[in-house]
Amino acid sequence: MMDGSMFIDEWHPSDHYMSEDLTRPARHRTRTQSPPRYYYIDFGISRKYDASNTNPLELPIYGGDKEVPEFKEDYSKPWNPFPTDVWYLGRAIQETFLDRYTGVEFLSGLVSDMMHSDPAQRPNMDEVFSQFQVLRQGFSSCKLRSRVAHDEKRSVFHFLLHWARRIQYIVRRIPPTHTSLA
Repeated sequence: MMDGSMFIDEWHPSDHYMSEDLTRPARHRTRTQSPPRYYYIDFGISRKYDASNTNPLELPIYGGDKEVPEFKEDYSKPWNPFPTDVWYLGRAIQETFLDRYTGVEFLSGLVSDMMHSDPAQRPNMDEVFSQFQVLRQGFSSCKLRSRVAHDEKRSVFHFLLHWARRIQYIVRRIPPTHTSLA
């Protein structure tokens, strides 16, 4: 879920780029101008563990995605759910970004590690975050300002619009990323 900080107008819940009454596009700022916060929600079938319990063994909770490799084995075998959470996040990144956008290919190695078929070979969430930070810190300002686009929006118009906005941000000294990502 994303907060609405980048939107100037109220937006429609089923089409957040349209106004509340669906009569016109909702006016909004770019993510560079007004970085939104993202949240994971809906923990209805989750379990909570004490912070000291780093290797709980539980029977799996079968959610909507049935492709988790460890779920294809013995259904009565208890598993540590944390590597499964890493797999789910990797799958979400794969489907939400890698499969739909160009310009995010740098995530493919990390996502591949997160979706390793052997749960013991997956990084833990702290390692995922650290690997992402290393990737992010290795980018030049030019790369951080590069375009991430839906495949269907790769037109000359969108390309020129992106470059005009990019030049404006450079002239105005607006940083390419929000520095409070931690």
